[in-house]
Amino acid sequence: NQEKYIKELIDYYKARIPDAKFIIYDNESTDKTVEICKENGCKVISFSTGGKMDEKTLINIRNSCWQNVDTKYVLIIDDDEIVDISQELLNNADWNVNKCIGYEMFGESNETLDELHYGVPSLGYSKAVLLNRLEIAKMNFEAGSHKENPVAKEGFTVKYNTNPVALYHTKWRNPENGLGRAHSIAPRVSE
Repeated sequence: NQEKYIKELIDYYKARIPDAKFIIYDNESTDKTVEICKENGCKVISFSTGGKMDEKTLINIRNSCWQNVDTKYVLIIDDDEIVDISQELLNNADWNVNKCIGYEMFGESNETLDELHYGVPSLGYSKAVLLNRLEIAKMNFEAGSHKENPVAKEGFTVKYNTNPVALYHTKWRNPENGLGRAHSIAPRVSE
């Protein structure tokens, strides 16, 4: 249920990687999120967890969703995560797993992504969510992709980036949205 922000998120990545392809995994949105995604050229794959937030299902999706795509680089993120990615970053990559440096971002009202400037470093959101699919066989993500244990394909070795790329966690870009999201998710969290 991200109809308020999903178009901005898609536009953010299209501006940075013009030929980007999007696959959205949607867990039973009840607003216009799916419609907006399809209108903007995204492939949408719907799944159901019976009205619960099932982390095991999400872990399985994160570990498999990128396996059969036809792009070299894959970014595996949630709808409130923004990675400071660029075509230049990908063109000059000397890594096959990019561990992003996480920041928890805070806003005041209805700031756009470009207006969002206040945040604090967050080790919890430092994640390896950008990878070279042609060289990595498995990521072995754990809950929330906060930990990983990548395995390289035959003939390659896992090579992490040496220049950190920022990952901005934007759940609190609007305090009311952050609280509303927390309240809407709370009843769905699995044991």
